[in-house]
Amino acid sequence: MTSLYPLEYAAQQVGGEHVSVRNLTPPGAEPHSLELTPRQVLETADLDAFIYLSNFAPAVDDAAKEAGEAAFDVREHARLDLDSSEEEEHAGESPKEHAEHADEEEQAPEGLWRGRP
Repeated sequence: MTSLYPLEYAAQQVGGEHVSVRNLTPPGAEPHSLELTPRQVLETADLDAFIYLSNFAPAVDDAAKEAGEAAFDVREHARLDLDSSEEEEHAGESPKEHAEHADEEEQAPEGLWRGRP
């Protein structure tokens, strides 16, 4: 289970046919102000994995506490500090080109694709 659509999409892409991914945020809902029922919060205690972004929605943080060891906070691993000058610098690049620049700048976390097939 995930807390946001981008995380749902990423989990589906990584896990492929080996995973079944659900998202706590319904389509069209505002994820910042997501409210969960007590049942939804308790449901996270039985998950194999709960992928979420901490400090984004208080209800999701509560659900992550219920998930315990199954909770994976992407905040610690995602680069969320891009400013507009960095975005403009890499505008129009393909994902491969962007990864190569990240590799050159030593910004890509260890273990991520670094321009190699």
